[in-house]
Amino acid sequence: MRKLIVSLLAFVALGLGTASAQDAFGNTVDLSPDYYAGVAGGLNGGNAAFFLHFGISDLITEGVGARFSLLYNGAMGLGGDVIANLPVNTGNAPLGIYAGAGLGILFVPRNTSVNIGVLVGAEYRFTNFPEGGLFLELGPAFSVTGHGNAFNLKAGFNYHF
Repeated sequence: MRKLIVSLLAFVALGLGTASAQDAFGNTVDLSPDYYAGVAGGLNGGNAAFFLHFGISDLITEGVGARFSLLYNGAMGLGGDVIANLPVNTGNAPLGIYAGAGLGILFVPRNTSVNIGVLVGAEYRFTNFPEGGLFLELGPAFSVTGHGNAFNLKAGFNYHF
């Protein structure tokens, strides 16, 4: 299991290191906003979950940013992700593809869980409302505290400002 986690982390690190700083949305959306906030719903380890998040694009370098999340799925959780735009040619479609990895903490009484997650996602930005975007992302999460591995799936709305 440890080899799988190390291999996945190496794959993500290589992917983040080679991500080109190009406009993932083609020429259809102005990407001048550097901040975004959003809401999402989905599955977190098989349980229904609700997310609030705040992100900063290009925080680390051009094309690589960070997102901080608050999660509720019967218990409260916090998360942080490093997210990189991937150089996927989507033509003139207002679609951005990204990948990332992060750390999450779920505060369950007497049973706090810490996990490392890997994600891949896509965001569709509206051409007539460029501040808004719908996104879908998925990926595995590996428990550091021995609570088992999980698969996460979420969809939501981002407001870029």
